[in-house]
Amino acid sequence: MAIVTAKHISHIQATVVCAKSNGVQIRIRSGGHDYEGLSYISSVPFVILDMFNLRSITVDVPSKQAWVQAGATLGELYTK
Repeated sequence: MAIVTAKHISHIQATVVCAKSNGVQIRIRSGGHDYEGLSYISSVPFVILDMFNLRSITVDVPSKQAWVQAGATLGELYTK
């Protein structure tokens, strides 16, 4: 098992390519909603791709649209 903490979109892409070429599964850890701990168990080799650093939130009130990255928590979204 390995943990990759992505700081840029390119880190995600590189992790996917590397894992696929080596036959390793990927488990995503994002905003902390995995209450069952399924991101951390597997019967085969895997890598955890941690999205913690990809947590930006952009809200456009006039158009009623928001862009939320996977690492953002519910608390961060609520306060925007």
